[in-house]
Amino acid sequence: MSSAMLYVFWVSIAALAYSQFGYVAALAAVSRFLRWPVQREPIRPFVSLVLPVHNGDSQISRKIGNLCALNYPSDRLEIIVVDDCSTDSTLARVACACSTRASQLDISEPCLAPPIRMVRLPRWSGKAAALNVGLKIAKGDIIGFTDVAAILDAHALAAAVERFADPTVGCVSSEDEIERAGGIAAGECLYSRLETLARRYESDICCATGCNGSFYLVRRELCTPFPLDVATDLFSALHCVNKGYRAVVEPEAKVRLAAQPIAAHEFERKVRTMVTGLRALAYFAALLNPFRAGLYSVFLACHKLVRYLTPLFAAAALTSTVYLAFSIPVFRWLFYFEAALLCIGSAQIVIQTLTSKRGLAGLPAFLCAATAAAAAAWYRYMTGERYETWQPTDRRTV
Repeated sequence: MSSAMLYVFWVSIAALAYSQFGYVAALAAVSRFLRWPVQREPIRPFVSLVLPVHNGDSQISRKIGNLCALNYPSDRLEIIVVDDCSTDSTLARVACACSTRASQLDISEPCLAPPIRMVRLPRWSGKAAALNVGLKIAKGDIIGFTDVAAILDAHALAAAVERFADPTVGCVSSEDEIERAGGIAAGECLYSRLETLARRYESDICCATGCNGSFYLVRRELCTPFPLDVATDLFSALHCVNKGYRAVVEPEAKVRLAAQPIAAHEFERKVRTMVTGLRALAYFAALLNPFRAGLYSVFLACHKLVRYLTPLFAAAALTSTVYLAFSIPVFRWLFYFEAALLCIGSAQIVIQTLTSKRGLAGLPAFLCAATAAAAAAWYRYMTGERYETWQPTDRRTV
């Protein structure tokens, strides 16, 4: 029995290490000798940027200003703001931003800034529904999707668009830069950096297994209405690959985001992201077949499925450690170490929830919250819970 538990322990630990760090290291090694270059040219097609927003009055003015300041020809760009039945002053702030922008323009030069189109949904319908409305009225050859909390670098759009000079490219993703912060946000920053590296290496080798939801671009002919209960960024990437195109990452297209310092909010965000991600993956389950998708199926299995199974591996590692601690002294000390990490992380979550203090134990708290969120996501997915409406992540400062 001890030998079986040893096997369970080492397999679980190896799976946990691989899902968090080993996969990125393996991609880095493979990318040194296996690469698929992407052609780029200084092209400037007409782009429609779709911006869904729900109760975003604290961020919408700055977001519109950010989009209007992009280094991209204003006559080749339109901004579509889709208000998902906000109950705050989002509409008024959009109108104010538009009127302020108009008053600053020289009437003899009407194309100094891109046009802004505003649509309001009659009822709270969710992010996917808002994006679908934007798609219906978009005029661009390239459709961009961006979040209200994301601040784009001035040249991010131009850099991403140039990747479409390659006819094999279907969608182009940006890269997040999350501000440093203490507490659980420190763990989010580390996770984001690892996720960014994984997607960049996947893109260099063949195709990325997802897009950065805060800003990405898709060819118009590859834009299909989103199912209402899926992760739209993952759906877009998988849909492009399923149609025979590549999903790539543009490292020069940077997006700045504030970290989420509140444990409860980060927990709910991760649950929602994983449930909708599982549903998006289910739509394209055929891409997990190596005889159909080749190397990309391995990427999907390693990057998505193994990471989604983190709660199973964590539970197996802890259970086997407890069993082995009764007969092998070193596992007794290992159990003490695991218990200490669990207690520190749990205490950090409680402290943040009750006092809003960030503290020093950010990584243990993040790992505890992420593992618990993955377990909760599996339960909600299996019980059929859906996330059609949304509560955007509150990232107030950058």
